[in-house]
Amino acid sequence: MFFRKVSAAVIMVVLSAGIAQAKCDQTCKQNKAYYGEIWKTRQPTKVNGNTYYVAIVPDRKSALVYWAKGVKTTSLTQIEAAASQVSHCRAKDESVLSMLSGDPNTPIKTKVFRKSKYIRVTLKC
Repeated sequence: MFFRKVSAAVIMVVLSAGIAQAKCDQTCKQNKAYYGEIWKTRQPTKVNGNTYYVAIVPDRKSALVYWAKGVKTTSLTQIEAAASQVSHCRAKDESVLSMLSGDPNTPIKTKVFRKSKYIRVTLKC
């Protein structure tokens, strides 16, 4: 239990630091525009009774995932399952989140991601 609390605190600090990005250069702006267009193609899917939205990046090497309003907690397993269902590929989160959360079934409060539009996961097709 202690490990989970410490992991959750570390995750929140790291995500907050990543969100508090200084300036967005030209490449950053181009990436935001590119992924913003991809996000418009998202499709809904259900995982454990919760709705998730998934958009597949055209090269099929990654997917963008987020959840519907009202979902209070999620886990890496659920995020990966949503991406796998829509893409028909094996999804694996390789972000800082996966490194810090330990067990992929650990519940993560979605409010930690309130400033994010989506989470990017890797696809193996």
